[in-house]
Amino acid sequence: MSESDELWRRARDALTRRGLRLPGTATPAEVARSAKDLLGDDRMESLVWNYIYPLAYGDGNPGLTQDQALFLVEGLEAGRKDPAPAPSSEKKGTCPLCHGPGNREQRREIT
Repeated sequence: MSESDELWRRARDALTRRGLRLPGTATPAEVARSAKDLLGDDRMESLVWNYIYPLAYGDGNPGLTQDQALFLVEGLEAGRKDPAPAPSSEKKGTCPLCHGPGNREQRREIT
């Protein structure tokens, strides 16, 4: 199991312990959206869009470092309210997958 897969498993398990119930077929984006909508926690969005998806579908150069992703997951596990780490400055305002201009809100309106 890769490090990103292990962090994803740990983050999802932490949300399950906090009461978030999703089917095993839920995509990372669906889990992140539910965590934000139902628990008021946007850290999963940061993990998914700035770490998990860029490693899986992007150029392998995520906006969060391994240490930042680990800090975020450890905060979820411990129930801390740490804010999500900011993506690296070179990628602010860009899509974490293709590094083009725009943001997820714009993409959601299109789809």
